[in-house]
Amino acid sequence: MATVSEVRVEEYFKCAICNQPVTRPKLLLCLHTFCEDCLQRECNEKGVKCPICEMVTKGGLTSLQDNILVANLQSKVNKHQQILANVELRCAPCEVNTPPEFMCLECDKLLCTKCLHTHQVLMTDHNKHVQTLGTLRKLDSDEFLKIFSRRKHRFCSIHDDNQISLYCNTCSVWLCVLCLVLEHKDHNCSDIRNQIARQKNELGEMLGAVQENETKYVKAQQDLEMLVDKLNIDKYKMEELIKARVTAAIEKVKEEESRLLNELKALHSANTQKLQETLTRTENVLKRVAVSKGLVSQMLRYATEQEVLELQGTIKSALRSLREEKPLDVRMENTVIDFQECWVSPKKMLGNLIITKLRPESVSDGRLQIPGCSTAVLCCNES
Repeated sequence: MATVSEVRVEEYFKCAICNQPVTRPKLLLCLHTFCEDCLQRECNEKGVKCPICEMVTKGGLTSLQDNILVANLQSKVNKHQQILANVELRCAPCEVNTPPEFMCLECDKLLCTKCLHTHQVLMTDHNKHVQTLGTLRKLDSDEFLKIFSRRKHRFCSIHDDNQISLYCNTCSVWLCVLCLVLEHKDHNCSDIRNQIARQKNELGEMLGAVQENETKYVKAQQDLEMLVDKLNIDKYKMEELIKARVTAAIEKVKEEESRLLNELKALHSANTQKLQETLTRTENVLKRVAVSKGLVSQMLRYATEQEVLELQGTIKSALRSLREEKPLDVRMENTVIDFQECWVSPKKMLGNLIITKLRPESVSDGRLQIPGCSTAVLCCNES
């Protein structure tokens, strides 16, 4: 049976558009991830519209950042599933495709017993990172991913024999000591481990601020949903009142009934549409918060150093945007439709619909008071 962490990780690989494991994952500014091909239909001249939260990422598909965290995690989980199933496994350096018994976690190679001896001679510093496949089969996905998220030795792409140990904040590139001396000696450089630690701390702090804002949006969502429900209840109550009055009236006022119902429908539709749009915007922000929590949590738990450095800029930009979002003051959206009888004008003998806008002062203790329920409220009428 899969563990909670396994289910969460594997669900994280699913594209919400095609409901299949994501292929060539692309990261939008809202931090939702989709297949590159699936996003093709969401592109227009304004950019790429997220099908989940509707946030638009400007630019075309080619400008979107690859979600290397999802791609790499997916690759590692697939490798673990192959090891568990013991299918399609072959010794990497072996010419006769001998079934492997070991795996070097430093170079991600499967090895048979014979090739392991050669590997131990040529790569003596890798010996402590060799595991048997039997040991790896005992691990769940979470434990397997943690093993691969450890720090590995990375070598400079320019100076092959030198390990990367520094990060240039001026140029946003990895460095070896020789790179620093030759090309980056006057730049702002830091130890790679300290840089990674700082980036993770910043991401954690920004996520905490976003989660605080999430509470406000959840409250706004609840209040908006209550207003939508209340508006529907008011509509039905007014319909019953209007129909009862029409029934008691003479036949010539039947057309007045139709006028009032149409007016009510138009008012209800306008107010419902306004509230629904605000609710949708609020829900979309919450969707961005949810995907931010998921991505940053996965990064803090599983991301390699390269993944943190590659993605932290985009993620922090999205988190800053969420942190600065302010939920709507729902009190200002509280609208009441009422009915006022009128016998003065023969053309409107059944009455008129009255719009009542609740003042913010009518909201106490942060809870919305619905007219007609419990205590009285202050109102300002608009005819």
